[in-house]
Amino acid sequence: MFISEIKQYQDEAGHTLIEFARVTGDRPDGNPRFVANTVVEMMVAGPDGKPQQLKSKLAVPIDARSPVEAFEKWDTVVLPAIEEAKQKIKSQLGVAEGGLVLPPKLGMPRGGLPGPRRAIGLRR
Repeated sequence: MFISEIKQYQDEAGHTLIEFARVTGDRPDGNPRFVANTVVEMMVAGPDGKPQQLKSKLAVPIDARSPVEAFEKWDTVVLPAIEEAKQKIKSQLGVAEGGLVLPPKLGMPRGGLPGPRRAIGLRR
């Protein structure tokens, strides 16, 4: 098994969104298999309580015959794998299903954000 070709897709700012590596010798039918190398990014509450960004690399195998076909499978193959990786990270960190919880003083005020009436100074 060896990598014979790598294609990168970048956004306008030049950041690599996804990198496809063609892996040969891995499948019995001889067709190449692609591996999408991407990064899972999440905001987490750090040990001191301040939010910090967590990055984790993720390699997702894709059955395709060309880089274009592999890129077209982004929505059906890679995005669900990214969401699954996020759920695994949350479960390892012990985070509730609703999202990453910050202490009340750092996150949203207790009771949520003020409604439109309170924001303009009207009381009930």
